[in-house]
Amino acid sequence: MNNPNATQELAILFAKLSGIVTMTGIGEILAVMQQHDISAPRFAVLKFLNAKDGATVTTIALELGLTIGSTSQLIDRLEVDGLVQRVDDESDRRVRRIYLNDRGTYLINQLKSLRMRQMEELLSNLPHDLVVQLSATLTAVFPYITKDNE
Repeated sequence: MNNPNATQELAILFAKLSGIVTMTGIGEILAVMQQHDISAPRFAVLKFLNAKDGATVTTIALELGLTIGSTSQLIDRLEVDGLVQRVDDESDRRVRRIYLNDRGTYLINQLKSLRMRQMEELLSNLPHDLVVQLSATLTAVFPYITKDNE
């Protein structure tokens, strides 16, 4: 069993790190989102589909904690904007799956690339030995904190 104090201290450090990472370059990310008229909920759907392309509206709604109706409206808007497409399921014609199309994939990749550049800039000030140590530690930690071993 973990030491509750150590776990709490680590949680505080992760929260602090998360805040720093979130605020790093947030203006640039928001500008790209605004340029493409992407709200936070619409971005969440795109990001989810980037990880699990071909999901159903119900799956997306459950995973994001949204109602099926609001999720369907978000997808309608994303479809009108040319970022996703609905496709009939080959094995069950009653089911429609949602896929990122080329434009949606491009937008997600653009945001990922921007975020990666920002993270590299943030970490570039660390001494090499600390980068190696942090990388090894996070590599060991991820299997314990990621869902479905993503």
